[in-house]
Amino acid sequence: MQRVTVDDILRLPEDSIRHILVLQCAIENHYEAWLQVFPRIDIPADPVIKRHWRALLRGVVSDMTGDVEEVMGFLEKAGLRLDGHYDHVRELIRAVGQDDRAGGSLPPEQTVAHL
Repeated sequence: MQRVTVDDILRLPEDSIRHILVLQCAIENHYEAWLQVFPRIDIPADPVIKRHWRALLRGVVSDMTGDVEEVMGFLEKAGLRLDGHYDHVRELIRAVGQDDRAGGSLPPEQTVAHL
């Protein structure tokens, strides 16, 4: 497998490029939603409201996770590797997973659509 460059993507069929661009747009939208939700998690003193924000954050990260996995799988099937791409999103995914294992979050009850 080779590392992905812009030129590699531009050599793919047009429908594949469109598919990647749609997923990229979704990842960026979810990341923007995360930027809105994350700063609010520690503000409320009420634990119920705090759990609500944490659940909302988990939903946003869950949505990003699916999109990143789909892009990675799609490109890997084409023989392209995504080393270094989406590192900021991968870090969020890892952090939420660690938080879950520590019992810090509730299962996602809402998704980004509820922002």
